[in-house]
Amino acid sequence: MNFKQGRRFIRDLKKLGKKYPTISQDLEVFKKTHTRIWELENKNDILPFFQGRKNSILYGALKEDVNIVKARMSSTDMNDISLRVIYAVNFQRIEITLIEIYNKHQKDNEDKQRWKEHR
Repeated sequence: MNFKQGRRFIRDLKKLGKKYPTISQDLEVFKKTHTRIWELENKNDILPFFQGRKNSILYGALKEDVNIVKARMSSTDMNDISLRVIYAVNFQRIEITLIEIYNKHQKDNEDKQRWKEHR
């Protein structure tokens, strides 16, 4: 799967990078993990990944053309997993578009308008 980053995602990442210097490395680990999950062929193998508290599908069903996912991302600069990443998975284009990243302590919810643009 290919990764794309939106302009606003890059801006959010730079802003958080000032407070959390290792966020770029943490994002690479996040990308590898989520790429492996979406490359699984069997839906039954993917489903447990979304039954816990760390990940949820905001839009779409598993393996539809487009899924919008909200996931928790751990950071080596922090002791908890209060970073959230919103991304879109497009199976037709075989790509993951990173839409938004934010700290749960600074912002309660995702920007719904941002991810609705990717449906």
